[in-house]
Amino acid sequence: MEDFNSPFFLHNRDHTGVVLVSHYLTDSNYNTWTHAMIVALIAKNKIGFIDGSIPHPTTNDLLYNA
Repeated sequence: MEDFNSPFFLHNRDHTGVVLVSHYLTDSNYNTWTHAMIVALIAKNKIGFIDGSIPHPTTNDLLYNA
């Protein structure tokens, strides 16, 4: 059974072409863009990869090469 609450879970809509924020990052909208990106990453349960709250796996961890 898959753990849908795990930050390592990838939904079939999680891919490199998915749009997380609707506007491009520019010099003038950094704060707005950052807030939108953080909200999107929290909603997808992926913020831990950015803020460091999910530790890097050790080289002998099964997730290391995943």
